[in-house]
Amino acid sequence: MSTTTTIETLELTAERGENGGFGMAIMPGPNGDAYVERVQDKAAEQGIVKAGDRITHVGGEGPFKCREACSKVRAAGKKVTLRVIRGEPPPPPAKPFAWRTAVLVVGISVAMAAMGVLSMAELEAPLNWPEGQELEGQPADGQAPVKRPAMQIGGKPYYLEADGSAIDPDAIRSAIRSDQQMMASMRQDDTEWAAIIAGRPDGTYDINKFQKKMRKNFLTFQRAQATKLKEDGTAEDPVAYLEHALKDKKWVSSIKKMGDEQLKEALLKGEPEALQYMLKDAKMRAEGKAPEDTAPPPPPTPYDDMGQVEMSFRILTDEGEEKDLYSLRAKQTEEEKWELPRHMWCSACEAVAHQGALAVSAALKAMYKGDLVGVTSLEAMQDLCANGGVFTQEYGVVPTKSGMNAFRGPGITEIGEGFEGDTSVMLQTAHSNEWGKKLQVACKEYLEGSEADEDELAAAVMEAEKTDPEGGAPIAFKKLLCQKSCADQQVAWR
Repeated sequence: MSTTTTIETLELTAERGENGGFGMAIMPGPNGDAYVERVQDKAAEQGIVKAGDRITHVGGEGPFKCREACSKVRAAGKKVTLRVIRGEPPPPPAKPFAWRTAVLVVGISVAMAAMGVLSMAELEAPLNWPEGQELEGQPADGQAPVKRPAMQIGGKPYYLEADGSAIDPDAIRSAIRSDQQMMASMRQDDTEWAAIIAGRPDGTYDINKFQKKMRKNFLTFQRAQATKLKEDGTAEDPVAYLEHALKDKKWVSSIKKMGDEQLKEALLKGEPEALQYMLKDAKMRAEGKAPEDTAPPPPPTPYDDMGQVEMSFRILTDEGEEKDLYSLRAKQTEEEKWELPRHMWCSACEAVAHQGALAVSAALKAMYKGDLVGVTSLEAMQDLCANGGVFTQEYGVVPTKSGMNAFRGPGITEIGEGFEGDTSVMLQTAHSNEWGKKLQVACKEYLEGSEADEDELAAAVMEAEKTDPEGGAPIAFKKLLCQKSCADQQVAWR
């Protein structure tokens, strides 16, 4: 490794798509950080959020770990602002047996909810079974008693086949029809079942539909019994839960979308430990009680006084030696929150002069016959200063070895306090609307408030481009606009 890797910190705005989600699959890394595993729908179309982005802040708050970030995104309205780190190496795989909830597709239910597991109270109405239990069946001559599924109506058991169909469908239908309360409940909660029980005007009924509905209700009841949950959200019988869950295509499909390969593989293999972890974690997260990851504080690094050390890695060099690698981001100071610090004036002026010269040069080349040079130049500079987007996208802030932050972007002179040549640092360039607005203010001060008028600035551009068509105009603008701001930094423009 011979060059410093640049990593960007971006302020983004994501919008909900037609399906109500933001189209992001967010997964936890080994330290509990929130990573975008994939994008889909509107997010993919817009290209704002990208796979591999690490989400640190949501809605201007943070930094957050994965659970908190997911909770904040889910609670957001139609739009959500995100701060993401882009360009970092992918996170290393999770440690063995360190179970983590693998993925939350924002706007889509968690994996267990995809199976449609209902509470027993919710299931009573469609089932219309006051009690479903195993009762002692009548043994055949010479055989031992066997257990058969049965349902009770009016305190009397009615036995079922192993698949839930009725052994005596006429008796069950008659008993249900005689129970006015049960029939009233059916008509309200399951009209299909009520119609089958009521039958035709001549008193007959469709026995095939009756038995099919009995089997369907029995399967639903079995699944409800198997998927009963304890107060902490875990399954009463995880083996039975998995037996039914793995037969459900929606549940399996949701599990396959998980980003944590270990947890996904364990669930698909039917390992109860993995299921219990996921169910408990999902309940705690839904109630907002999920504990934060209690990772130990990071050890001190040589760069703690220079910026915010986001992550550290230990890598193996081509020479076979182990080496520490640090991801470094600028820390915003209290002064920077309110104004542009004095030590950043020069680079801010350079950025404005560079973009101003390019804007005036382009406008002059596009002039129509009869257009006034001064007016054309003034309009170009006003348009530039009104468009904060160019400064937000082109310019960002990086830390320096002095501990002070510096602008980085086209036309800015490196001041010799950076990390050039330091192969232990992956430098993050922080782009944000906040910094873009500060440069936008500087644009109006340096260009629209310049002592040099628009005709003089236009003349400087045209003269400079005669001798240096490529870079002459920006240098000419810097000499006209930035002498005072850069007086104490010994900057030479050539």
